[in-house]
Amino acid sequence: MNRSIIAVLALLVCLSLMTAQADVESTSKWPAVRSGRVLVQAESLSLADFDNIAGIAILKVSRPFADWQPDQFLVEFDPVVSVETASELIRSLPGIKAVEPCVLKPWSELQLNPNDLLLPSQWHIDAIKGPAAWAVFQGSDTVQVGIIDGGVNFVHPDLAPNIWINPGEDLNGNRIIEPSEEDSVDNDSNGYIDDFWGWDWIDLDSSAVWPGEDPGPPDNDPSDFDGHGTHCAGDACAASNNLEGVASPGFHTQIMALRAGYMSASGQGYVDLLAAVQAVYYAIANGAEVLSMSFGGTGVVPFFQSALQTANDNGLVLVAAAGNDGSSMIQYPAGYDVVNAVAATAEGDILADFTNYGSWITYCSPGEGIFSTVIDGYGNMSGTSMAAPVAAGTAALVKALMPEWNSQDVGIWLAYTADNIDAQNPGYVGQMGGGRINAQQAVDLFVSIDSLWVDSGSGGNRLQFSQEGSLFVQYHKFYGSTTNTTLTLTSPNPRVSFSQDTYNIGVLLEGESGDNSADPFLVTVTHGGTDYEEVEIHANFTDPGFDFTQILYVSVGSGQVLIIDADQNNDERTASYYETNIAQMGYTSETWDREEMTSLGENLASYDLILHFSGTAETGIFPGDDWDLLEGYLASGGKLIVTGQNVAEDLSSTQPDILQDVLHVAYSEPHSGILTVRGVETNPLTNGMYMVMAGSGGAWNQNSMDVVTALPGADPFFLYRLDEPDNLAGVRVQEGSGDLFYCGFGIEGINDSTSSGNTQVEVLQMMFDAIGITGETNSEPLPMVDKVTLHGAYPNPFNSQVSISYELPAASSVAFTIFNLQGQAIHHVSFDRIGQGSHRWQWQAPSITASGLYFMQLETPETTLTTKLLYIK
Repeated sequence: MNRSIIAVLALLVCLSLMTAQADVESTSKWPAVRSGRVLVQAESLSLADFDNIAGIAILKVSRPFADWQPDQFLVEFDPVVSVETASELIRSLPGIKAVEPCVLKPWSELQLNPNDLLLPSQWHIDAIKGPAAWAVFQGSDTVQVGIIDGGVNFVHPDLAPNIWINPGEDLNGNRIIEPSEEDSVDNDSNGYIDDFWGWDWIDLDSSAVWPGEDPGPPDNDPSDFDGHGTHCAGDACAASNNLEGVASPGFHTQIMALRAGYMSASGQGYVDLLAAVQAVYYAIANGAEVLSMSFGGTGVVPFFQSALQTANDNGLVLVAAAGNDGSSMIQYPAGYDVVNAVAATAEGDILADFTNYGSWITYCSPGEGIFSTVIDGYGNMSGTSMAAPVAAGTAALVKALMPEWNSQDVGIWLAYTADNIDAQNPGYVGQMGGGRINAQQAVDLFVSIDSLWVDSGSGGNRLQFSQEGSLFVQYHKFYGSTTNTTLTLTSPNPRVSFSQDTYNIGVLLEGESGDNSADPFLVTVTHGGTDYEEVEIHANFTDPGFDFTQILYVSVGSGQVLIIDADQNNDERTASYYETNIAQMGYTSETWDREEMTSLGENLASYDLILHFSGTAETGIFPGDDWDLLEGYLASGGKLIVTGQNVAEDLSSTQPDILQDVLHVAYSEPHSGILTVRGVETNPLTNGMYMVMAGSGGAWNQNSMDVVTALPGADPFFLYRLDEPDNLAGVRVQEGSGDLFYCGFGIEGINDSTSSGNTQVEVLQMMFDAIGITGETNSEPLPMVDKVTLHGAYPNPFNSQVSISYELPAASSVAFTIFNLQGQAIHHVSFDRIGQGSHRWQWQAPSITASGLYFMQLETPETTLTTKLLYIK
């Protein structure tokens, strides 16, 4: 949430002076303000200035921010007088510039929302408070979770970045296994030859396994052949924030592939406990920190129990599935004392109907409908088999922070920090362990920052380039107390500098919070080529009892385009369509989540264009004073695009004057009966345009597109049927220097993979060009690359069409080849000359192409580069 420094400081003053019995009231503008006090702006003010005001008893006048805003006064009065009445009386005094209430707002929780495209399909990530946990800590690539299962597809594009590579066999340490390293030598003397990613201990006759399964003999290829182990690996530690697929609790944590299971000829999956024992000892010897075990049965197996005891004694955290019998019978290995026994929950914190339960459970974890990696892409699986690795990924975060803790220590902590779910499961009280795991609380081991805000130096709430600003943080201690804590800020970005980088917190008791509002950090960020960026800042807490660094991200400057996400269904993937398209068009943008904001604020004018989208929202799309602010933005020459189904229908019942006087349309029908949009033939900008509004090449979320008719002042732009020219899908309104495009459909729904239709980028570019917004030109040109650089593929996974971004240091011939997993070239194209700079090549997969993993090879005379592509029909 964006707030001015004065508003936030006022909030701090209000909160610090409140007691448990403090009065709160509402005003016509604010739902909650502190009774008996207001902030007054004046050159000078004292108690004597109020002598001649009748009807109000002034108790105290002070300057709470004297060092920063000496013209701001806190006036306290008898709360029998309402804040609104007191404000009117005080405004009547000579010399008063402004009177504002002491607004009360909840602290906004810091979150790190990764850019993984399929994250909205992962309900369990929000359930365990993953984004809030990652804002504190994102795991460590020095910690490994061993997946004891039927193998792992270690070349899966969403697992490969986090796969453990044995440093003793990766001789040059580049995380790429090259032919010269496949030398059939046990280079690290651990008893295993060329064990690059782990090991496969299965050794069976081929008649004992399912067709296509690997019966053995044991070797260095721990691949998965049925998908269970690959899903478990993704549940725990899928690569996160990598613009690909899914996220995971472990985030940066690595995966050690330990194949001890197989699919039998009967179709039943088994884990061979003799192989599992070997996997446990391998994990101990090779530095794994956590073991995830999604298997079990009744009965104690002494040799396996002994191996797990040894693992615990060596500091490994042991996590196992409680079983799927829907009973209280103890399953092993989950039932061993040193193992964290994990039951499964469904959405809403309801105990999954299949899960085992009982007094032997350590804690619960989401396990029903878990969306994660499978061998050839992504899919849902359910079971305590999923609950255990979700918990193991969370346990890995804790283990990275507390390396000296063993399995029982981590289990006790995860149970202690779990959320109580007794109310949702009254029949299972005392049989769900500590409750459902809460990753946010689990990583809150030291001192953590839960919110931050800035003062630009000129009163704004956004840092500006090359201008020193103040940075404020609120911190807290969840558990235990500190002795003498110091907070120091640094940044790995060389353009970020601090003239004040240290704040002494001192003693902080359990449950206490504080802030540095009296002594802000002073920071300057020099311009780096774009007018908006998020800079990384490291907040290092040191105390005699700990040393912990939290990574923060602070916005600097303003993007050319402000994207307002009014999709109340919190589908962050929808925003990514606009963010990616606008970046591809050469513009900088930033996104505000409307639900996280009390108001849009007063600084909209700093943006060249505002794009407001509403996704699948049906009502309340423009809350509060949104249209007052947007109208003011348009009146001052602003450029606005409003795109979304249900917008006209919602406004027709809630704000009909906006529909008529601003959008200049009348709402006609609840939705269009067809899923195509066309340009108006008489409009030179849209004539001939055609968009398909269904299919996987877009968001596929359009089911209630509005039909409107144009009123005077509106220029018809889009329609649904050429033979119904009055039933429109969009208009343009130009009044004064303001420019407004309204679309009764969501641009994110346009299917980009059709062969004949226009794309999302083409529609947006048409509007941007018509409005006159030009791409950002760097005032400080960034240096050209000194070698051929492959930036990757988007989208990936892809359906039908994928775009490859690359840069050339000089003009060169370029060839692109697509290979399947068998190494066969299925597509090849070459260019005699491509110029210096950034380029993009697109591949349209033929309809006969099978879903699966492919490799794209870019070749120039100087180099050959390869990237993975995942095609999903």
